[in-house]
Amino acid sequence: MTEETKNVVNPTGNDVSRRGLLRASAWSIPVLAVVTAAPLASASTSQCQLTAVLVASDQPVNQVVLQTSVPGVTVTLTSTRALGTVTEQNGQNFNFTANGSGWNGDADGFDFVFTDFAVPGAIVLNQRGSASSVSPRQDVQFVVKNNGVPIGVSSMKITVFDISSVEETFGAYAWTATYRDAVGFSQQPESIAHVSAPPLADPGVGSGTYTNPFRRVSVNAQTEDEPYIEEFSFDSVASTGLGLRYTSYGSKAGWQFIALNAISFNVCL
Repeated sequence: MTEETKNVVNPTGNDVSRRGLLRASAWSIPVLAVVTAAPLASASTSQCQLTAVLVASDQPVNQVVLQTSVPGVTVTLTSTRALGTVTEQNGQNFNFTANGSGWNGDADGFDFVFTDFAVPGAIVLNQRGSASSVSPRQDVQFVVKNNGVPIGVSSMKITVFDISSVEETFGAYAWTATYRDAVGFSQQPESIAHVSAPPLADPGVGSGTYTNPFRRVSVNAQTEDEPYIEEFSFDSVASTGLGLRYTSYGSKAGWQFIALNAISFNVCL
């Protein structure tokens, strides 16, 4: 079988954890959850900090609408994938689901399904290239709306789970197990904070833009005792929204996985 039409078999379940490491169910990971809007000090406006609410789902889609604690205020996430970006294999597609599962590459060609890796509710981005020469790319647009009308917000924070990397050098299908997660945004984050990281963690590099995405320094920065979790902060986001681009740095093409763990922002109504 060619790499373009490669159809692997025997996906596994809970007995195989992602990267062959600890299952995330044992980790303490921030979950997307409702936060009661509390007015902040202001002479003329009621400014509230809101957190988007996600519900666990195993249905792959291209768009999700997230509710917040304020009726009428929602966040729409829309996914667009570049040509040659694969998200489905053996009839299973975990991209843009919210159940913590995904495909993982295997250097011998027996790619497998891992489960319970990200917390239920976190939005999964899971992709690979259609061939070793095709690097995957997925764009996600975040738009906050008030009763269906796009609005600008301040202090937007997006938390991303498991920005990591693996470099396989042996095996007929080493490319399917090789990836280097890279996350960039349509505007440069004001800050990138490390929420969680394994011991002796790779600090990461990159400003978090499309042209200089954030990624791990090493090509082998796997998820270990503690997961990598980063929080990207933006002082303000216009009503046109914020774009997130998920790629594999260095033109890697193998299966890769991250999850959007939390989305919060301030809005004046």
